Amino acid sequence: MATTTAPTRVRKKDNGTPGNGGEFDRDTRTDATISLSAPRAGGNTAEEADARRAALRGSGFVPAIAGGLVTGAEKNSETWWNTAAVRAEYSGDDRAGYAQLPEDFSARNKENGYRGNRRLSRRKYTAPGGVEVTMPSVNTIKAFARVNDYETVDIPISATTPNGDVQGWVRVTKNGPGQWTVSGLGMDPKVNSYVSETVNALLEARTVSGAFAGIDDIRQSRVDRFSKIGVAMTSVEGAPMVLSAVGYNAASKMLAMKLGSRITGYEATREEFDQLRTNSKPGAVFQRLFKSKKEGVSLAECPKCNRYSGNLDEHRCPPQHKAATRKQTKPRRTLAGLLR
Repeated sequence: MATTTAPTRVRKKDNGTPGNGGEFDRDTRTDATISLSAPRAGGNTAEEADARRAALRGSGFVPAIAGGLVTGAEKNSETWWNTAAVRAEYSGDDRAGYAQLPEDFSARNKENGYRGNRRLSRRKYTAPGGVEVTMPSVNTIKAFARVNDYETVDIPISATTPNGDVQGWVRVTKNGPGQWTVSGLGMDPKVNSYVSETVNALLEARTVSGAFAGIDDIRQSRVDRFSKIGVAMTSVEGAPMVLSAVGYNAASKMLAMKLGSRITGYEATREEFDQLRTNSKPGAVFQRLFKSKKEGVSLAECPKCNRYSGNLDEHRCPPQHKAATRKQTKPRRTLAGLLR
């Protein structure tokens, strides 16, 4: 099943004919043919497809979905890109969305897709722990982020992981020099942890060949990264003035306490943190578990995120995406018509 849209009006000079004081002509360029069979072949039912159509008509928005690999998609680029198109997020004209990497993107020409131009080549990246990710090249993704002024963007992807295979989209944001945030859209969390961390490591690496150096399991890379975001402090109800706030980072196993005017960190288990946080006499818990048994380190506050870390040089602010600001373009409206 294929869907086409009615021609839109364009200026004559943009259509290869002489202009005449702002006179408009019909856009004769054809849109790519997209098949609705892709999501159903990937495991989505007709009822689910109908629900997406109804949501788009009713609220002007449908979120991205993720599903299994469609038969033939890994080898057939047309099937792969068509599947990506129907699983993307769509929003109406009155709602902001995110730029989506199109199949014919070119940093030189800033093409934005689905007009039958050449398709981007896809690259397969292998990560430790049994993960293979297929997507446009790392350089292409970085170029797409750059031409979109480093706003948050969506990238099509497919992957095989120890917890199953998937095809869909990841949301990508550059948060600072050498720091990226990657989140799978609509993916099972057990699969997403492999996929998003693999893409994150590739984007942050100085070279693709060195992205996984020293890593035996890509999930360990995620733990190491989150250990650097420091500790957020919260007040302790009923605590004595000398111990007024605590916080905990499970990745680094760092427990932070506000003791008087100083923030001190201790290596601790989650259970020890829970005792300190929930006990009616937190001061007594501190005396018993920490004061005489563990050596504390001085923590400093990050001026950007207000979290506390023992080494601000290695500290990284928590990963986050930016708010959607992009109005929907014609190619995205064309594809959204597939769900109407």
